[in-house]
Amino acid sequence: MNINEALSFNINDVKEMESVIKTGVKFDEGYFLPQQTFDMLYDFIDRNINMLGGKEIKAYFDIVAKIAGNQKTNSDILRSISYKQSEILKNLCDIKIIKLKKKYEIIYNENKKNPYEDSTPNIFELIISDRDHIVFIPIAAGISTTVTSKVQEDLKKNKMVYYTLMNVELDWRNAILENYYYLKKKNLDKHDFNTKFLSRVNNIFRALTHRTMKKGEKVNRIYSTLTLLSSESRKHLHMNNQYFYSTDLVNAQPTLLVKLIQSLGMSIDDEYIEIVSTGKFYEIIMKYAAENNIIEDSIYNKKTKLYDRFDYGDRDQVKVLCYRGIFFYQHENKNIWEIFSELFPKTARSIKDIKEIDAGVTLASRLQNLEAEIFHNIILDSPYFIVHDAVYYIRKSDKKSIKQQIKCRFGENLSKKYKLKHEQTKVRGFINNCNITHCEGNIVISVKTKNKPRNPELILDIENLLNINPDYTNKEIGEILEIPTKTIANNISKHKLRA
Repeated sequence: MNINEALSFNINDVKEMESVIKTGVKFDEGYFLPQQTFDMLYDFIDRNINMLGGKEIKAYFDIVAKIAGNQKTNSDILRSISYKQSEILKNLCDIKIIKLKKKYEIIYNENKKNPYEDSTPNIFELIISDRDHIVFIPIAAGISTTVTSKVQEDLKKNKMVYYTLMNVELDWRNAILENYYYLKKKNLDKHDFNTKFLSRVNNIFRALTHRTMKKGEKVNRIYSTLTLLSSESRKHLHMNNQYFYSTDLVNAQPTLLVKLIQSLGMSIDDEYIEIVSTGKFYEIIMKYAAENNIIEDSIYNKKTKLYDRFDYGDRDQVKVLCYRGIFFYQHENKNIWEIFSELFPKTARSIKDIKEIDAGVTLASRLQNLEAEIFHNIILDSPYFIVHDAVYYIRKSDKKSIKQQIKCRFGENLSKKYKLKHEQTKVRGFINNCNITHCEGNIVISVKTKNKPRNPELILDIENLLNINPDYTNKEIGEILEIPTKTIANNISKHKLRA
């Protein structure tokens, strides 16, 4: 295993970071870590190099990267990285790279389907005094030359989603900068910015060489490499330089609540339906709070044993607050529940009645299962993927089919009571003229040529159809794409699309 030259930069100097990630260094695995953390880890590896194999060294970096980004570190996740996870954690604690922030706690609740689901794992954090100096670590692992996949077998049945997952590319340099600028606008303190940024960047690096997809353990949602990426990172996903369109359900959880309540024959406020259908649910909550001088709220976090505070002036925080205080658990002694009950009394009453149906199933689980039933049954014949309540797709004309399939799932009586948002990815090229390709297991810089095909979208559509069925005739492809057979034949011949 070869740890190439680590490249340092000051996280407060975006130009310095940009110059670092523009370098053409080859690597199989990449990481962003605090310089202080990397120096200590590198010293430990150097001293024990004769006892550590390449996979074990990589496991150290993977585990430290998760802790640096404050990501989940329960035993199942860490065991998937290395069966030596306990030994690795002990060594990292001994050399004072990390420390145990909170010991695991076993919590038993006989009223839940899984009585131990509220139990909490060990929580670790970095021991660090310098959050300004970061290092980009390119590692030539020498253990794989292809993308590593771990996909649940039954999920491979949707061949197009599986094909998209395995072949989608990510412009990682611009994705890193997109996340940097987004988080800078949030005015986070140094600790929160550092933690969130490292988490997002290390997810970007992992997406380059690892593709996973599985169903949730408690709900029917499907989680994948692409759902782990931030929405800012997903803007830079592409298939052969064709970026994705997206269609998502606006105010998803509030909207799904309408369908759930009506399907159960319970009462709901007309005002609630009207507000949700315009996509202004969170704005109404914020407006009410401002008019009544309600500035913030706090909800106890069982895992950290601390109160999380939420600012009613920040839409992102209000969205999380609504999920935590209304849709996941009904905190009747909190401002958020009082606001919701005052604005929508019938809806609030119905939420409490739903809880009485089965106390072991949360409202959030019901809504997420309903969401999965709608979105994971969408079928397209060109590259696409699903992120919870959003569909990402390559072919612009698929928008019509997506709208129709969602309408069918909601039903005619709800067809005008929800709002969809359609977007075309507007890619910001912070770093121009650079793209990412895989070559012999390494990631290298390649330069886009100026001579682009006249109709790259058509070429991609033809390629996708031939990947699905190589025996498609030119006429059949033309009928599917509604393009003259002669045009199909010319493109296939000119660009050598058939094997």
